[in-house]
This record gives sequence, C-alpha cells and structure tokens, in this order.
Amino acid sequence: KAIKFNKVRTIRKKDVVFPASNRRMISLWYKPTAGDFAKQWSILSTTRGSGYGANFGMHLAMNKDTATSKKWLYYRVIGTNDAGAESSVEGYSNGSGPDKVSFEFVQDQWHHICIFYDYNWTTKTPTVNQYPIEVYVNKQRIFYAGVVPNVTQAFTRTYSVGDMPTLTAVSTNATEGVIDESIWENGDRVWTIAQMNAYYDAVMSADYLD
Repeated sequence: KAIKFNKVRTIRKKDVVFPASNRRMISLWYKPTAGDFAKQWSILSTTRGSGYGANFGMHLAMNKDTATSKKWLYYRVIGTNDAGAESSVEGYSNGSGPDKVSFEFVQDQWHHICIFYDYNWTTKTPTVNQYPIEVYVNKQRIFYAGVVPNVTQAFTRTYSVGDMPTLTAVSTNATEGVIDESIWENGDRVWTIAQMNAYYDAVMSADYLD
C-alpha cells in the first residue's frame, strides 16, 4: 500500500543489521506533491542519521536547486576509503557532467528510482552493472560513478523511508510525497538491470501503484 507522508510520521526500522556484501540496492516509487516542491529537501530513503555516529550506507532525496527551483534527484553512498576514513560519492541530476543525465521530478507523477552498488563490478558483465554505482529513474540511467567507497562490511543502522531521522523527532526534510514498494536488497538478491526493467514494465502495465 502506498503511503502519503505528512511530516508527522516516517517509516523507521531501528537497529537493522545489514550483512556484509559486495552488492546492495534500493528500489522505490515516489510521487512528489506540492508540499515537496515547496521545500529544498525531501528525504526518500536513507541509512544516514539516527544517532549511530559516522554515516554509512546509501541515501536518496529530492533537492530543489536554489538558483533555478528545479527539482533534482540527489544520491549519496557513504563508506570508507583504503585508510578506513569516511568516504562518499554523491551527485545531483543536473546534467553537470558526463556521469550525470539531466532529470527533473514532475509533481504528482510516479517515478521509479533504483540505486545499485557493486564493489566488485569489474568482474561482472555489462548486463549487471557497467559501473560500481549506478542510479536509474524509470529505467534510464541518471548517474554513474567509477570511484566507489567501501560499503561491503556488515553495519547496523536505522533504515528510514520518508525522512533522515534524529533521535527525537521528524526532521524538517521529511517528505510530504507518496512512496510505495520501498526495497533494500543485498548480495545475490540485488537485481540485474534486466530484472529492474522487467519489474518496472510489470508495475506500469498492471497499474499496481495506489
């Protein structure tokens, strides 16, 4: 069932133990509302925040560009570098480089967002991932990154949908949109690109979304 968020409640699962894995994925459907379009940030899905100290994992949000008011997709993958210090890769869908396609959210329309992380991507065929980090919207690749932080170790965090939680309250960046079918997978359960495309086509042809 799709959930319309209202800045009062978010979905949080505390103390989730994410297993050690070279591959991770988030998939979700998002329909932004006028409330989302009026604010600078709307958090969609994240393992950031929630009082665990260092950030770790994956993060998706909608951002309103302050200069143009365009609504970009924002992603961030946070892990460690070879020295064990925090390291991250991030991007906005503003088409500012060869690794980014210009994409803007449309109010009151559904968008399927899928982010893939594959630490051992060089051993895979192109039908899985061509880059260690790839982000898709409605089957179109919006981002890719060739430099990747290490997010392979097991870690414990709150998995949150609709906000980046604090320890005590819903944040000002909580979404006011509608989110459905939020999925996190690891290891062999991570989709191939072909599986992602087949899932998208099945949902769209059968109109599963509320």
